[in-house]
Amino acid sequence: MTVQKDVTKNIYVGNGSTRTFPFTFECPAEHPEYIKVYLMQDDGTALATSDYQLDMDARQITYPSSGAALPEGKKLVIMRELPLQQMMNLVNNGPYFAEDVELAFDENVMAMQQIAEKLNRSIIMSVDIDGDAFVNEVPFEAGKSFRIADDGKSIVLTEDPARVLPLAQETYAQAQAQAQSAYASAVAAAQSEDSAAASASEAGNSAQSASVSAASAAESAELTSGYKQEALTAKNAAAASATNAKASEANAKTSENNAEASKEAAQSAASNANNFATSASSSASEAKSYRDAANNYAANAKNYSENVNVFLPSVSSAGVLSWTNKAGLANPASVNIKGDTGDKGDTGTAATIEVGTVTTGAAGSSASVTNSGTASNVVLNFTLPRGKDGKDGGVTVDAELSDTSTNPIQNKAVKTAIDTVTASIPTKVSALENDAGYLTKHQSLEYEKYVSYVISGAASQPASSVMQYTATGAFTLNLSSISSKLAAKEATVFTTYIKSNADYTLTITNAGTIKYIGSASDVAITSAGLLLNIMMLKDASGNVASIVQASKLS
Repeated sequence: MTVQKDVTKNIYVGNGSTRTFPFTFECPAEHPEYIKVYLMQDDGTALATSDYQLDMDARQITYPSSGAALPEGKKLVIMRELPLQQMMNLVNNGPYFAEDVELAFDENVMAMQQIAEKLNRSIIMSVDIDGDAFVNEVPFEAGKSFRIADDGKSIVLTEDPARVLPLAQETYAQAQAQAQSAYASAVAAAQSEDSAAASASEAGNSAQSASVSAASAAESAELTSGYKQEALTAKNAAAASATNAKASEANAKTSENNAEASKEAAQSAASNANNFATSASSSASEAKSYRDAANNYAANAKNYSENVNVFLPSVSSAGVLSWTNKAGLANPASVNIKGDTGDKGDTGTAATIEVGTVTTGAAGSSASVTNSGTASNVVLNFTLPRGKDGKDGGVTVDAELSDTSTNPIQNKAVKTAIDTVTASIPTKVSALENDAGYLTKHQSLEYEKYVSYVISGAASQPASSVMQYTATGAFTLNLSSISSKLAAKEATVFTTYIKSNADYTLTITNAGTIKYIGSASDVAITSAGLLLNIMMLKDASGNVASIVQASKLS
């Protein structure tokens, strides 16, 4: 299935006789619950109804299920409404069915079309409005309306013109009455000299009241034309605003100067922050250098402590100089540094012995000791050879895999083992042993079953493999939906049972080249019923051929 139409609803106006209404939008045949039907009420609201019959194959509804047809002028709306859910669950190494994935994609597109249809019925701002600079929150107060603010950046409350208009009309009527009263008083003053002054005064007062009322009526009329409530307050304060204009201008100049100073301070702060950031970056780089040097010193110290061997000398009471070391290397030959006993001489100054320098010689060279001092003040300088490195570091490497050895293993032994396992893994699912009884597409169940829809009418465009029809006249079977689902080199079988209370003709369309088992005249509906089997095949070039077998029932 594909979603090729950007249509989510159909709107019909009743004529008092039509009861069948088609829908032209896409909808999965297995989800009739996605179809919703609404009746528009006199007040403009939509009322959902379930009093209809739905035919997913014919793609139409019948409203109402029984009774009078939709009255003339009444609107009926057929819509596709999907739940905004995603029920498909794909797991690693699990089954993957292309039709299920295709259906999930189709329903996602349908959901987006559904949302787009609602947005198309919404009030939105034009594309030249900066949405980030506009506060689109709508204020709410009972009995009030709202409008766009004068600065064009928000929505504000205002008086409802429907409420203000009657007040303005009443004020205008009062002004007319007072004007007529003033006119009558003036006429009376002219006719009666005695009451002229009083009448003239009364006429003047009435005229003044009429003028005030007329002005009030004009203001009310302006309000009903869309003047905002705030404008009335602003008008009352207009004189004070004019008086304060100069002061506001001076304050604005002061604010401008303060803003300039703030700008310079901000630029200075930004420059200082940048300098601090640069210094911090330099300090961080310098700290990293110190850290790297410290790590290097630590590594060298560890190397010296582990790899530099020290021969320690000792002299016995017999005057024999011998050596020891912690590396287990051969020590230099012991040397008797005590000479033969000579003649007893005069008591002299006691001799001293100290170690001078210790030098590491090349591996394999001989150790040597020299005296850089005197016979009575001995300073011994040592040259000690470095020991040879052990073969392979003294570690045994296995040439084969083992479940007991703790030695390292050669790379080639690991690769050989992996290659052996890889070669034993089948490259096709069909080569695996089906020891758990799982089904494959080449295996059959004990029996097959299908949903069998029952359709009554004069034509059908089936989408499933098994259908039932009740013919009420000449019947047309359109097989375009089934043939379109076939890929090249694929085949399918369509079976239908058609029952009727009379004999009618049967026409098969969109089935490619049709061949008949028996005679084409056998394909006819009888009062006893008809069993129809159609095998459809599509060759490598996309051509469709159908083999029709019709069996008249008795």
